[in-house]
Amino acid sequence: MKKSSIIGVLFIFSVLINLPFLSQAFHIDDSFNLYIARQINHDPANPYNENIVYNGLLQKIYQVNANPPLDDYILAFFVRMFGEHEIPLHLCFLIFPFFIGIFMFLLSMEFLEDARIALIAAVLLLVSPAVVVMSHVIMPDIPLLCFYLAAVYFFLKGESQPFFYLLAGVFAALACLTKYTGITLIPLFALCLFFKQNARRAIPWFAVVIPILALYGWYLWSLCLYSSHYWTTLASLETGRDKVLRILMHFMANIVYIGGCSVFPLSLLYMDWRPVLKRFFIAGIIALYYAAFLHLNFDHSLIQAVFVGVLAFVTFSFLIVNLGHLKTWLLARSMRLFLFFWIVEVLVFNSFFLHTAVKYNILCIPAVILLFILTFRDSLWPKGLAFLLLTTILTGILSFSVAVGDEKFANCYREYARKIYSQYKNENNQVYFTGHWGWEYYLSQQGARPLLSLGYNNIQAGDIIVIPSIPWPQPVSKTLQNRLRLIEDIPVNSRYPLRTMNGFAKAFFYANYNFPHFTGALPYSFSVTPLEHFDIYQVQ
Repeated sequence: MKKSSIIGVLFIFSVLINLPFLSQAFHIDDSFNLYIARQINHDPANPYNENIVYNGLLQKIYQVNANPPLDDYILAFFVRMFGEHEIPLHLCFLIFPFFIGIFMFLLSMEFLEDARIALIAAVLLLVSPAVVVMSHVIMPDIPLLCFYLAAVYFFLKGESQPFFYLLAGVFAALACLTKYTGITLIPLFALCLFFKQNARRAIPWFAVVIPILALYGWYLWSLCLYSSHYWTTLASLETGRDKVLRILMHFMANIVYIGGCSVFPLSLLYMDWRPVLKRFFIAGIIALYYAAFLHLNFDHSLIQAVFVGVLAFVTFSFLIVNLGHLKTWLLARSMRLFLFFWIVEVLVFNSFFLHTAVKYNILCIPAVILLFILTFRDSLWPKGLAFLLLTTILTGILSFSVAVGDEKFANCYREYARKIYSQYKNENNQVYFTGHWGWEYYLSQQGARPLLSLGYNNIQAGDIIVIPSIPWPQPVSKTLQNRLRLIEDIPVNSRYPLRTMNGFAKAFFYANYNFPHFTGALPYSFSVTPLEHFDIYQVQ
């Protein structure tokens, strides 16, 4: 295939598939990134020195932020050019899916050595649920994936052209400064160097040393600006208390997310079952036990538990089948071992976080796709080409369906922020709110104020307090609770039967909460439960 044809196809799938969602409301942590971008445009050298209300407390951004600032600098540049408007900012960020497609194609050529199949692999990544949905936000996950893929590609090319190890180090540094999960590149590269017996050569280690130096530079800079408090807060935000059960639960949730957001779920089972019946049986037992555990302990309905079990089963089956080949790969020094370690390393690394989410696991999806194609190509090729095309189509349909559901969820906050404020605000009162995400952003735009947990004495009789059910539930002080009278409960209903963040539907695409009714492992769920509930209180 001609390079121009490949670029054209990748442009179509990276941009056109996302065009219907350009007007989507700012969503989840988009607002947080916008606040940091404002601060950067005000004071570029001090990105986190700004006051915000987080969880009811007035704090500095560096006290609650859990990411390095590169994505915020990119966003600040776009905001300076186009302002805080949904369509131009989403359009600017589509440059990252395009380059994700380019680097995935180049990386796939290293493993598949067939331009047609490499192109399908790139398209399959671009239409995967994780990439499609995260392409409609301005959070750092899609830029991170772009830099991550570039680093891996240049690292593998460095074996034939050592200069590329420098580029691998540069892109690995960009990944680490975009989000701390980029750190997983460092052990991945180091292990590969030992595996390929390149450990004694100096040049390949630039791919490891450069990101370490970049992180150390950011560490020194943040230490000067915010003292060690930033790093202790970061550790508490991201890890909490490392209990074995929590880590195991998160690992299982990550497994489910991979099953639901990489390729069309049942495609992961398309392989020769006969030699591996015992391994499928083991996968089934693990998935069944996990599904039953959620059903009995975390209020999952039978249907929700079955869905969890199916997604866990397909992922475990896929991983266990490949696990059986490790000895062969090791003896043959196969690069499939690199892909397998890439997947497992990210899954384990993410299991130590305080919460888990699809966006944390987006980094291992390219490796899942490559290993997926290699796995069934061995026994089913050339018939597998038709199946691969069908998998791509079904994955795209699933992704678009999930993205529509997520857009409806995002837009409900923008719509109801305007509705509720215009209905309840008058010249004699003030509207307060709890919660974060796009809900906070749009209500603040209207003129509403975040509720301070320790500042309730400033609230007057007649004031309005609006409490949503989902965007990071915030407790209200008992003193203030005694002064509140519920005047309206507003359910946001939608007939579209797919949810991405909903405690009662057990869908947790963006965060696996640790609140009552907000624990589960599904990345999305088929449900008609209300998108959101807004409780409207008047202060007495």
